[in-house]
Amino acid sequence: MKKDRILDLFIILLAVFFFLPTLGWACTVTDTPTTTCTCAVPICTISSVMSCAKKGDTIQISGTCQDNVIIPVGGLTLEGTGTSPTVQALDSSAPVFTVSNKDVAITGLTITGGTTGIYVGLSGLASISGNTISGASDAGVLVSNSGYASIINNTISGNSDAGILVMENASAHIGFSTYSDTIASQNVITGNGTGIVVRNTSSAAIVGNKINGNTQNGILVARLSQADIADNTIDGNGLNGIAVTGNSVVNLAESILGGIYATVNSTDGNSENLEFGLVCLAGGCVSGYLGSLDGAEGDTTIDPTCINVLVVSPYTILGTWNTTCSGGSGGCPTQQMTFSKNGKGTYKSTKPGSFTWNLAGLELTVIISHQTMYGPITWGATSKTFTWTYETVGQSGTTTMTFAFVHK
Repeated sequence: MKKDRILDLFIILLAVFFFLPTLGWACTVTDTPTTTCTCAVPICTISSVMSCAKKGDTIQISGTCQDNVIIPVGGLTLEGTGTSPTVQALDSSAPVFTVSNKDVAITGLTITGGTTGIYVGLSGLASISGNTISGASDAGVLVSNSGYASIINNTISGNSDAGILVMENASAHIGFSTYSDTIASQNVITGNGTGIVVRNTSSAAIVGNKINGNTQNGILVARLSQADIADNTIDGNGLNGIAVTGNSVVNLAESILGGIYATVNSTDGNSENLEFGLVCLAGGCVSGYLGSLDGAEGDTTIDPTCINVLVVSPYTILGTWNTTCSGGSGGCPTQQMTFSKNGKGTYKSTKPGSFTWNLAGLELTVIISHQTMYGPITWGATSKTFTWTYETVGQSGTTTMTFAFVHK
């Protein structure tokens, strides 16, 4: 009799083990450890998977999910997989993702709606990479309340207030992850209210991004905040490229710093900011190389209350330039030259070709078809013109010529 009761109990336990998943258990954590959530609302939600997530898990998201996800533990990776993995706000009055723990990574997702696409706060620490973030009523990414985020390789567009907002004692790296990085990982920040806002005693390092076509400022630093800004393309914004106000400090690129901070910011001459390249108001401080930051009303306007330690030149030579030349016997090899970021360039003439280039200080070296030309450049009164007097050594001796460059 006792053996029969034990056998009956064993059968019941087996039934519970096999049939519980059919009664609504929504997630499984595998041994890898990877938690996989394939969403087909209302069968699965990311939030339901969160109830069993633990530190070290990778939660893979595919399909289209409607959810507002509060990440309950640190050390998680949320990773899009498959074709167009998308998370839409279920409640438009809340963030799509809320991070208040450390070492959380959100990558490879399309994130739409909500007050904010991704909110990092309450001392949370997040890596945000490879996402497309749009349609938030506040900011695409909000870092606040002593939070920190590294934000790389994202497309952030169509958010009403700002593409990225860093506020309330928060900090962010935008365009790179760590100071040991040697190259930037570009975010494209376009079509938002303001591209990037840093305010309320916060700080940001903003390097190597494309910040264009926002309806207000490209970058706004305000209310006792600080930003290091280098190697960004900032153009076509509805107000200024960079605005500094409220006793805030902006350090632009400095060649003496080297590394990731050495390259100046630029504005495409065909798509200037609507007002100024850089504005400083109400006790701000600006320093470093201005580069070719520009606007339809001028490159800078600096309020007398600001501390101005800008270095107007050297400007960047990146971009496309119309050229004329004089001296020597070879004539002009080209009528237009385009200098690209990676040290490559192209020239247009009767026979279009390419070249490599390097600029060390004000010494420009160009190599075309194994021919090396080198010499100093001299900037004009603005970033729109410069001349280059170079030497080239060939079989017939040394040739000296001068090129005049005018920004296209």
